[in-house]
Amino acid sequence: MCPEDWYFFDGMCWYFSGTGKIPWQSAQDMCQEGSPYANLLSIHSQSDNDFVQRVSNTNPWIGLQIDSQDDYHWLDDSVVDFTNWKNNEPNNIDSEKCTALSHGNGKWTSEDCQKDKSFICRFKNSKT
Repeated sequence: MCPEDWYFFDGMCWYFSGTGKIPWQSAQDMCQEGSPYANLLSIHSQSDNDFVQRVSNTNPWIGLQIDSQDDYHWLDDSVVDFTNWKNNEPNNIDSEKCTALSHGNGKWTSEDCQKDKSFICRFKNSKT
């Protein structure tokens, strides 16, 4: 079972904040309030990326944190096996350590973590 206000799809529970916008860490905290197993979304393929682009009508936070120029990690500790950075991204990595997905083209941008953005959470449903 997924928590109230979450959606079940493809063995996963999903939460879409819609037009609700908050900073990155607050978004991660909201994910974990829904379930201790939930995190901001990790993306592992072009088809995953395309799906998120289609279902989101905003530029949501995703769960990729930027450690340095070519060093990133997913909050769910999964392997970073796919990236979809916009040209010249990530940039300003001293001040932009968080990642958002552009609804318009599906590309990723580094962002100031204090910006208010929509967000998507996900976790594997153990009942499947």
